[in-house]
Amino acid sequence: MLEYFKDRKLKLHPEPVNLRKGFNGLTALSNLENLFAGDVYLFINRRRNLLKGLYWDEGGFCIFNKQLERGTFSDMSEAKTELSFREFLLMIHCCKGAYFKIK
Repeated sequence: MLEYFKDRKLKLHPEPVNLRKGFNGLTALSNLENLFAGDVYLFINRRRNLLKGLYWDEGGFCIFNKQLERGTFSDMSEAKTELSFREFLLMIHCCKGAYFKIK
């Protein structure tokens, strides 16, 4: 499934988001034109232990979640807003690197 995102732009929302939001709330934080063009928007909660991704598939919007059992994603305030596919894989596979740290 992850190969699906290989040729897409992966945009990271720069601020923490209340991830109780569903499709409507997350699309309001995204650029709809870019979503329909194939971009994936990534959102992280304030505690930085939950990531949600939003993208448009031919049939409608899709959301995926990644919840960390321990540790947190690194603070994204100074990070760039667009990730490469490799950075995305490191992030969701919890590799120790720029996007993940263990408490």
